[in-house]
Amino acid sequence: MAGLAGCSGGGGDGDTGGDGSDGGDGSDGSGGTRVAIAPSTGPTTLDPQNHNETTTTTYLVHFYNGLVTRDIEMQLVPDLATDWTNPDPTTWEFSLREDVQFSNGEEFTAETAKYNLERVSGQLNDETLPIRDLYTTIGEVEALDTHTLRVNLTEPDPLFLDNQADLQFVPMEYTQENGFDALNDNPVGTGPYELESWQRQDQMVMTARDDYFRGTAPIDTVEWQPRPEAVSRLNGLTSGEVDLIKGVGAQSEPQVTNASNAELKKVESARTAGLWLNMEQDVYDRDGSLFYDQPELRKAVNYAIDTESIVENILGGNGKTTQGWAPSERYLGHNPDIEPYGHDPERARELRDEAGFDEGDLSVTLLVPRERYPSGVAASEAIATMLGDIGIDVELNAIEFGQFADQTQQQNIPGMMFAAWGNPTFNVLETYLSIVKSDALFSTLPANDQQDWVQSVDETIETAAQTVNREELDSLLQEVEQMLHDNAAFVFMFQYRDVYGVNTGLDWEPRSDEVMYMYNASTQ
Repeated sequence: MAGLAGCSGGGGDGDTGGDGSDGGDGSDGSGGTRVAIAPSTGPTTLDPQNHNETTTTTYLVHFYNGLVTRDIEMQLVPDLATDWTNPDPTTWEFSLREDVQFSNGEEFTAETAKYNLERVSGQLNDETLPIRDLYTTIGEVEALDTHTLRVNLTEPDPLFLDNQADLQFVPMEYTQENGFDALNDNPVGTGPYELESWQRQDQMVMTARDDYFRGTAPIDTVEWQPRPEAVSRLNGLTSGEVDLIKGVGAQSEPQVTNASNAELKKVESARTAGLWLNMEQDVYDRDGSLFYDQPELRKAVNYAIDTESIVENILGGNGKTTQGWAPSERYLGHNPDIEPYGHDPERARELRDEAGFDEGDLSVTLLVPRERYPSGVAASEAIATMLGDIGIDVELNAIEFGQFADQTQQQNIPGMMFAAWGNPTFNVLETYLSIVKSDALFSTLPANDQQDWVQSVDETIETAAQTVNREELDSLLQEVEQMLHDNAAFVFMFQYRDVYGVNTGLDWEPRSDEVMYMYNASTQ
């Protein structure tokens, strides 16, 4: 298929096992198909349980599987498990596939699954894993026989099965012998691809396994060429160097549609963008505690920001405004009764005055990752201008995403942070447990605080986390959404519409969870 990238070098010395020639039909010069993808960054790790961000997941789903997964409609479907039962609120039993081997030949068994679940729940060792908070309800895990697994929960968990879709399994014997760090050199998994080469933060090449339990992938070789700059990704697509890019900005869309070899594909994202207002006290400098016990000031920030203008003029309409972490009826916990703050600079100034600050008294740092969220830096620049208009001086700190991820996981967040949170479960409880509850890793609510509203938020989330009945759960989640709005805990901004540039010869469809999965793709 003319136009698909062949053996392009992409980075480093270009030594990826081929001779550097272009097959001219999407081949690698030896009869196999080859596709090149240009994400904004490389993976932070090849250990699938030691991260909590989508870019890394995009790479690792090609190496690993879990008990369940999500199809392109975001519905839970079997993966390493063939079926499951939930005989009581705290018991889950899984029947496992019997035809699965890791890429090193190691057999996948119930003991392997048990080993992985014990690791992520903290029963195996003292590792601090970014995903551990998702698996705290896992109690005793039993391998009933070679391919039957029982998981006993310590309490009812309405997200248990959903969270299994975010958990990929590693081999037991290999990691016991070599340690988990060995996965960064050799990601031994059950997935459709295995690693051919990796130049850290540069080129990665993966090749299709001929013994994958679902059958060999139609694309023989996938080459990843991380390109931090959007213009580089765009030029790579239109020149034919790469076949798939994400995050085409509104101003760049005509360049794709006018190219003879490329087209746009759009999908409503499960990712919602917003502004975190750090309310932690006595943890960081004054910048970090500026919003502590200052509801009027937090509301002033909400009124100052013209989200509709940002969506229309900066995102080019590729998004829709929202007033919560559950942006539509599709989400469990969506609260249709919440009235957005709207854009009212005069009211913002009044509230700033009520908070006891005069114009020029306030300065704050706004943290944003470069090249991670579509138009994220441009949106942050607009936010800085809007806050400047009401007398809040904003210093913009735009950093590389790898640094951003490290900094936020260490809870080193300044006064404000622009970020987006993906929720492919469409159950906002997962969001609340990860970024809202005051003791969550990415929370900016004051932990161990005596403010009544923070206590109410935490208590309601805790109740929701043990509520299996979906109607009751939905009602509790809506209560939390209302409390977050009333106390201006965040500036809720917009739900993204993800825009991809795709080679016209590549048969591939985008997912709302942003994972660029290639197993089901093919060349035309």
